Amino acid sequence: MISDSADEAIKRLRIASSLADAVEGVDMVIEAVREEIETKRSVFSELSSLAPNAILSTNSSSLPSALLVESVENAGHLLNTHFFAPIWIRTMLELMSCGETSAEVMESTRQFGESLGLTTAVVRGQSKGFIINRIWRAVKRESLRVVDEGHADPEDVDRLWMLFFQTEYAPFGVMDMVGLDVVADIESSYQAVTQDPTDKPSAVLHKKISEGKLVEKTGEGFYKHPDPAYARADLLGTKRSN
Repeated sequence: MISDSADEAIKRLRIASSLADAVEGVDMVIEAVREEIETKRSVFSELSSLAPNAILSTNSSSLPSALLVESVENAGHLLNTHFFAPIWIRTMLELMSCGETSAEVMESTRQFGESLGLTTAVVRGQSKGFIINRIWRAVKRESLRVVDEGHADPEDVDRLWMLFFQTEYAPFGVMDMVGLDVVADIESSYQAVTQDPTDKPSAVLHKKISEGKLVEKTGEGFYKHPDPAYARADLLGTKRSN
């Protein structure tokens, strides 16, 4: 499926006029609404009624499906399926049980992921942020702290990261790709359960949001878009202000 052209994939899309129409007769539902637990609970309560026999999965990037158990009738059909964007580059999928997911559902979903050509990993037990985002969250939090504490600006953090790890992207560039309002929602979900008293909302992140800098929606985040500095070859040379 990943090797298919974009045009061929688009032809297979169907736009539904209602949630009931969208899930009629389906074997699996993958939810991708905003990263806010009450919104997801409302959606899953409705899905449980509309598609009682379907596998119900959440593409949440940080919230465990265990938080949705009380919203569904059959927790055995509930789990996390965390895809990564862009899927044609980050060809991987994380699965995590809600704590009550049946072995059959876990296995059939693993096979589904593999059938898409995705490297599919099953998280053992319960891990907020699963595997990659738990590690990424630590990187993101410390990157924001370095800037909040005045030790660097976002561009220098990214330049040094890209040189050290030899990557195309770095923490602040990735946050721009995600969207700063989405990043803030995700950070809030971690801060709500943290045991670390120093784990507080980032001043620089929330300043950007208060200024309406939401990246693709507004044309600016930590970088100006399109043609952000992190995508230009000269970022790693002489420092450029953006």
